[in-house]
Amino acid sequence: MMMAGIATHQAAVMGAIGTATRSMDELAGHLTFERKAISTAAAKLIQRGYLERLEAGVYQLTDDGRSALSQPSAKVLTSAPHRGRKAYRTVPDSLRQRIWNAIRLNSNRFTGPQVLMLAANEADKNAAETTRRFIHHLMQTGYVVQLPARAEGSAPTSNGHKVWRLARDTGAKAPRFIAAKKAFMDQNTREVFPCVK
Repeated sequence: MMMAGIATHQAAVMGAIGTATRSMDELAGHLTFERKAISTAAAKLIQRGYLERLEAGVYQLTDDGRSALSQPSAKVLTSAPHRGRKAYRTVPDSLRQRIWNAIRLNSNRFTGPQVLMLAANEADKNAAETTRRFIHHLMQTGYVVQLPARAEGSAPTSNGHKVWRLARDTGAKAPRFIAAKKAFMDQNTREVFPCVK
């Protein structure tokens, strides 16, 4: 039998997300408890390494989370904190990982639309905005730099697209943006790089 309280909420959040990517609004519409309890449960799941925050209010299960979801819940979740466990896990096929792969593939010169075309698939929600934000955060933390020239846009009135170059290639794993710290954690070097406006 599932333990009461926060563990029950965590299991419910995991079940509501499943194999999909869910926003806080979607979770609140699906679950019967308050948004604050959903947020608290999500934070605990992130600490356990079962959930990752793709951007503000958007979540998906990690590989460990999917594995845990397939097991009897009483054996997986308890209200006790998990200490010493890495809070952040790499999701090999996440949109951000695919964006990072596309950037590394075109490291000398790339635009947002080029990266979007290479990285996104039909299942990705808000792929264009996610790509734009990810590149912007990479720029703020020094991973990419903007080149002076702009690429030609498709519309006659377009000013063209910003052109970028990868300046810090630390390895295959995409850096993970930590919204609460406004910083990237590099999953290859374990360094943390703060955003600089």
